[in-house]
Amino acid sequence: MCGVSVESKPENLEGTNDTLSDSESVQARYPALKKLQISISDLTIFKFCLGGIYDRSLLLKDVAMSASDQEINNLAHQVSLYTGCSHHKYQISMTKRLIQEGTSTWTLISHSNQQVLWENAVVEIEEQFMKISRCNTKSLTGQVPSFFIIQLTTFTSL
Repeated sequence: MCGVSVESKPENLEGTNDTLSDSESVQARYPALKKLQISISDLTIFKFCLGGIYDRSLLLKDVAMSASDQEINNLAHQVSLYTGCSHHKYQISMTKRLIQEGTSTWTLISHSNQQVLWENAVVEIEEQFMKISRCNTKSLTGQVPSFFIIQLTTFTSL
């Protein structure tokens, strides 16, 4: 990902196009953003805003593995501004923590093996789900048949 810093454009002395980019336009409307150093490119933000759930999850996974917490929070803030959906801000902000929790939960459940029987994993998964959802009443029990074997796919590529 390309690093981008927030800077003012030079004066238009030669009659070139002086139209503000989307990020500059938003920063002009929200002066507090001028203080932020943004290292996640406009293209990444654009892809996230237009992508489907699968594309967003892959993009967030990549960003979370290489970006700092501040950079992830900046991404969350910009996506929230561009889309007009404030719920994206919270979802993006918690990405890095969820990946870390998922990895440690999988390691705990699988004892570093690649396959786990559902009936052996369901209790721990349920506890983690309750923590993440911050709810005592939601439940995963009974939603996935007990003959499923959970195979390590997502977290091995971390």
